[in-house]
Amino acid sequence: MDGEAANKRRRLEPKPHPASHDFISCLPDDMLLIIIGLLPTKSAVRTTLLSRRWRPLWRRVPLNLTVDSYLCDGDCKRMAAVSKILSSHPGPARRLDIHMFSTNCKVQPKFDEWFLSPALYQLEELIFEAGRCHSLPPSALRLAPTPRRASFSSCYLPQINAAPALLLPQLK
Repeated sequence: MDGEAANKRRRLEPKPHPASHDFISCLPDDMLLIIIGLLPTKSAVRTTLLSRRWRPLWRRVPLNLTVDSYLCDGDCKRMAAVSKILSSHPGPARRLDIHMFSTNCKVQPKFDEWFLSPALYQLEELIFEAGRCHSLPPSALRLAPTPRRASFSSCYLPQINAAPALLLPQLK
């Protein structure tokens, strides 16, 4: 009789609903890296905080960093956040997108530091759009061999002695 009651209880227990099952956590790390890599950097970091297993993944995801004009409001915390991301991320970087429209922006000295970051080694896409008083730092030229896409607008290009330094052999 006890066996019969136990069988009845098993039948009455609700089966887990397929929608409540966490299928994403079942994916291999390589697949999670692709998914997280499609997110903007801020969202990628937030997403990796959801699971202990995912926490180290964001450092392996190719960086997709957008630096917008909000950095020009004098908020040193935002500039420090970009510096921290670039210093802590081992690379590679997929995309660096810098949009600066303010002419009194205090971030200009940081550009040089950012372009020298090892995280940007093998950068695939570089977008640099700045106000009329900004120039592309000479350190950005070290990235010239790797971008497949590049866009420079509303900025001054650095003076260079050798024209081949601006060659972008991987451009599509």
